[in-house]
Amino acid sequence: MTQQPKQPLTPKGYVAINKMLHTMFLTAMIGFAVVVSVLTDSWQIVLDFSDIFMIIVPIVAVSGLMLSRVVFNKQLETVQSLTDLKSKMERYQTARLIMYALIEGPALFALVLFLNSENAFFLLIALGMILYFIILKPTSHGVETDLHLTPAMRQQFRNQNEAIL
Repeated sequence: MTQQPKQPLTPKGYVAINKMLHTMFLTAMIGFAVVVSVLTDSWQIVLDFSDIFMIIVPIVAVSGLMLSRVVFNKQLETVQSLTDLKSKMERYQTARLIMYALIEGPALFALVLFLNSENAFFLLIALGMILYFIILKPTSHGVETDLHLTPAMRQQFRNQNEAIL
């Protein structure tokens, strides 16, 4: 068995990998939502605030959304000091993965509570987070904008099929 030589990463390949990672997180959330919905016998929205989870789930969801943005922006600040495109893109990908996880966690938590309680209020919160997650789909333009690339790096990034060294 011979090992194939590792292909150098291109901007086009980098964006494709990031889109694939986004799709995998999204598929996991949607898939779990579908399974939970099928397993739940009755759906009803019950706004019973004596249930502590009626307070905890929205707080966890909003905290996850806010924390995902704060952590992402904080990590982007560290990326600005890097001088080569490859390092910037690697750190950017890590920042995106952390952001995705901070959104996915509360969404899955809400879905588990929906499965447990059959209260569709939790499903609505999870669906709201999934909808927000959909708009986070990575694009070439978004990468350029988020990374604040220098003109030379921007030109290198726009050469979609050239290897990033």
